[in-house]
Amino acid sequence: MYHPTDYETLRTKIAQAIGSEKGNELESILAGLENIHRQILINPVTGAANSLRRNEDLSHIVERNTADKNIYVVMIDIDDFGHFNKVYGEETGDKVLKGITQITNATLRSDDIVLQMTNESYDYHLHGEEMLAIYSCHNLDEAQKVAERIRKNVEQKSMQETGHKVTISLGVASWDPEKESYERAQHRADRYMQFAKTEGKNQVYCGETDPLFEFKERFYKPGLLDDLAKKATTMVKSTKGIVGKTATKLYKKLKRFFPEY
Repeated sequence: MYHPTDYETLRTKIAQAIGSEKGNELESILAGLENIHRQILINPVTGAANSLRRNEDLSHIVERNTADKNIYVVMIDIDDFGHFNKVYGEETGDKVLKGITQITNATLRSDDIVLQMTNESYDYHLHGEEMLAIYSCHNLDEAQKVAERIRKNVEQKSMQETGHKVTISLGVASWDPEKESYERAQHRADRYMQFAKTEGKNQVYCGETDPLFEFKERFYKPGLLDDLAKKATTMVKSTKGIVGKTATKLYKKLKRFFPEY
């Protein structure tokens, strides 16, 4: 499988094989190689950076981060995306993907919180309807506000960009490179995004700020209520979401009367 470091190795070997004396020929070949390299690093549907480019960017993201900043990983999934492909065809599905990618990119590039931190943000189209954003903020609250702006902009601008009303679900996870691998952080963000879908879609969810996360983690586990799910899959999914949301609302109400807990 291709790895970004393969490009530099191949580039060096070509330069050594051709020799600097054939300057024009070498320049032409290396320019072609650079173009191929760029194509490998983008998603062919949306033109956005893909997971290979993300792997290249991670070291840069970590190097640019300082003690007063935190890195956040946000998984983004288009709600009911299969509907667009099934009802309207793949061409419409591709248009939706491109439109949501553009909205996400524009939001991150203009967000005050992100601009104040590093003037940099990274967004990717991984595969299918799943997208990813990585950016720095002072704290988790700010990171969730950025994610919420992305969600709102998609909801408000999707009709204009795609011709269809589209919503997204997002999962926000903090990432400390000194304490865990990037893969673990993205896995948590993906899990949080699944929670957002389970609890009604078109929302931002972060297990790190939800006091009921452990309860929900057990309750939402695949396999729970499987016997009943075989008979009424849709009902079970709805029930799980309702229970989770109800538990959250109940906790917030109790918190008002017993703030010490």
